[in-house]
Amino acid sequence: MAKQFVNRLPVPQFIPRYRITLVAEGGHTAPYGVLRDSTAAAEALRPCFAGLDREQFLVCCLDAKNVSIGVNIVSIGSLTLSIVHVREVFKPAILLNAAAIIAAHNLCGAPHKLCYVTSRVM
Repeated sequence: MAKQFVNRLPVPQFIPRYRITLVAEGGHTAPYGVLRDSTAAAEALRPCFAGLDREQFLVCCLDAKNVSIGVNIVSIGSLTLSIVHVREVFKPAILLNAAAIIAAHNLCGAPHKLCYVTSRVM
């Protein structure tokens, strides 16, 4: 015997719609306009790490001429650790339509309160 198949209409499903917005939260004046190398990037981003007592990781988004269009703090960690995932690194770059990014973090040591900025131009 053949089974009878009944034509069933699919159940309507609600599909949510979202709006994604960027909110500027202030900033600082950088000594360099165009960030051509890691030295210029470190000097431009050093004020973002001033006075911190813990590890912090940020992404600086650049336009096609290597001028910064925005900085996003990706992770604020503990004294010696900042957990970062790839999706949080590239999310601000995609939202800002960046042509390139600079990933930067500070290396903090609490006993001596010295912070070093390292960066990688991509």
